[in-house]
Amino acid sequence: MPPRGGDGDGDEGGGGSDDEKVVGLSAKAFYSRYQVLLSRSPLVTKSVSAGLITLLGDVIAQWLESRIEGYHTWNIVRMAAFTVAGGFFVGPFVHYWYEVLWAVGRRLPASTPSKVTTLLQVFLDQTIGVALFFPAYFYVYEYCEALFAFRRPMPSAAKKKIQADLRSVLVNQYKVWPFINFVSFSMVPEQLRVLFSNVASVFWNIYLCSQIGT
Repeated sequence: MPPRGGDGDGDEGGGGSDDEKVVGLSAKAFYSRYQVLLSRSPLVTKSVSAGLITLLGDVIAQWLESRIEGYHTWNIVRMAAFTVAGGFFVGPFVHYWYEVLWAVGRRLPASTPSKVTTLLQVFLDQTIGVALFFPAYFYVYEYCEALFAFRRPMPSAAKKKIQADLRSVLVNQYKVWPFINFVSFSMVPEQLRVLFSNVASVFWNIYLCSQIGT
């Protein structure tokens, strides 16, 4: 868009439309507010972010499923279960697990190259972290779904789903998360890495919600 000018309103320098400026200011204000919340209540802020982003992933997943199947009814129980699982499990897990990874990095000798530190953290995340997170997530989702469906939780159902789906989930996560986490651990400020991970996981959650929620 060419810059506006010549009308005496002091906007000859361009810089985008009024709407673009409003969006830019809103994004800056949101970022500043998020930083404040992170400093005051990091765990709560990250947990709420994880819950909302997981909800968004399931909304998109259900919409895509409806396009494929040719009809649509919102599964509110599934949406609520994923939101609570995201807020009460994913957010806290990632928060504390990242603290462990940063502690590992700080304990390495000062002469350790930064790339070596990053590769070690990614390796730990994609081995120990994955082994801890995914099996537990299947059970957490089962209990959350049971809560909102007003039924008794069935650990055996979660176990069957792990046996049926865990391998494909792991194969697909290894296609994307090692690279995403390498970028996160090497380029993103430490306090924003959980948010970066959550935003990146919107697309991952579309797949994961479809896989676990069916």
